[in-house]
Amino acid sequence: MLVRLWGLGDVWDSAMGAVSEVSHGLFGQELRGSVGVEGENQPGDVVIVERLLMGVGMADLDVGAAITKFQREIMGWPKADGRVDPGGRTFAALRKHQPKPQQGKPHGEAAAGAAAPAAAASKPAAPPELGGLENWPTVLPVAKRDKKTKITLTKGEDQVNIPEIDVPELTAEQKTLVEKIKANRETLPEYAIKKTTYHGNKGMVLGDSGANEKLTPTQLQGDANDPAAKARKVAFKELGHEGTVDSINTYDDQILTWGKGFSGKSGSMNEVLMIMFEQDPEARAVLLRAGIDCGRNSWRVVNTDTGMIETDDNALRLMQFDKKLLGVFVTLGRDPEHQQHALDAQWAAMEKHAAHIPEYAYDWPESSIALAAHLAHWSPAFGWGTHPKSFEKTGGDLVEIAGVWGRLAASNPKYTTVLKNGAIVGPYDMMHEGHRLLGFADGAGGKAVKAAAEIITGTRDEIGDDPKYTNHVLFPVYDKKNQYYDIGMAGN
Repeated sequence: MLVRLWGLGDVWDSAMGAVSEVSHGLFGQELRGSVGVEGENQPGDVVIVERLLMGVGMADLDVGAAITKFQREIMGWPKADGRVDPGGRTFAALRKHQPKPQQGKPHGEAAAGAAAPAAAASKPAAPPELGGLENWPTVLPVAKRDKKTKITLTKGEDQVNIPEIDVPELTAEQKTLVEKIKANRETLPEYAIKKTTYHGNKGMVLGDSGANEKLTPTQLQGDANDPAAKARKVAFKELGHEGTVDSINTYDDQILTWGKGFSGKSGSMNEVLMIMFEQDPEARAVLLRAGIDCGRNSWRVVNTDTGMIETDDNALRLMQFDKKLLGVFVTLGRDPEHQQHALDAQWAAMEKHAAHIPEYAYDWPESSIALAAHLAHWSPAFGWGTHPKSFEKTGGDLVEIAGVWGRLAASNPKYTTVLKNGAIVGPYDMMHEGHRLLGFADGAGGKAVKAAAEIITGTRDEIGDDPKYTNHVLFPVYDKKNQYYDIGMAGN
């Protein structure tokens, strides 16, 4: 929804009005006018409604459509009007259905020797002072790129390609904002973010996939030993292998990934940041000062060479090799003022998905909980966060968990190939040493598959024509052409 708001700056009468609107949207609680279908749609009000819609899981690029969906599905209105009015029934319902703040103790030390964050987890900090920079998303022009002019990365190269487009003459106010952002970027810290190569793709990296988080989310602190708490702690420990709270990588098709595998392209990173901003408004200010901002479904980054705002994938590409801009996210995960908020937000996102552990799994072996959680984190569409009932019948058996995952993933050719006889061939790297089944849960799933499976040889066409393998699940033997681990009917 916000992506439509940012393009309206050229019709607003004054900078001061823009400042007021953005501040109202980021930190206000009451509407000044109606929002949605045939509404006044003042920019600050739109941001408030977007925030509320996000809280009920109905964020959408079209604010009117999201409001209509809420009115129909939650309020039960057969004739939804798609509008929120100040003091109206829809506004009251949106507030009523917001998730309750997690109850917990104030943040402890973020790390050994680090100062504790100033605010308790349940009490947001005061709105930050931005010195006028909060209005750049509404004042600077938006770069209009099509398929031919989008920012791209050629495989094997270590810098992005930024095609030239028409650049408007900036106003004095716009030039001042760009110069302030440029100056702020010059003062940003540089971290040890290094260039790397992954399957022929070049990118940047800080931290590694075996990092193991040494900090603890507020919600998991303490000695709670009930089965649910134990299971969640197992999941968090496992997902710590994805990287620490401040990790960065830009070498794969997600363009920018932060922390414990949260993707800028898929939107999971946006989800984490939206959660974080609720408790730590200064975190958003850190981004804004550097010329970075995001919504639930959008990215905006200032290109200081042109003075224009790049959006979405183009915005992510603009940051892909920029150590200064990538370092802003490292700061959010490392600075004691923000670190615990960042970790708590990452955990809150995990708990909605990969760490949303079904009750039937509470007494599973730790390796089984860890494997199921990591599979769900890596590929949420095929995990128990999306398909909670599908894994119940496995009883925690590692091979059966792998089989269920394979059958769910059969719906997506990016992950699997379904042969003529219904046999499912998993990803080429599923049994790569140190990765996937041989990496998740300390390799427990891969070891179980190796112990249980028969290695078969043949081309995919040959196996697909053999009725003996009908509906079997097969995982390629890594680096061995036409060899597969056959786990039979596992997961059925």
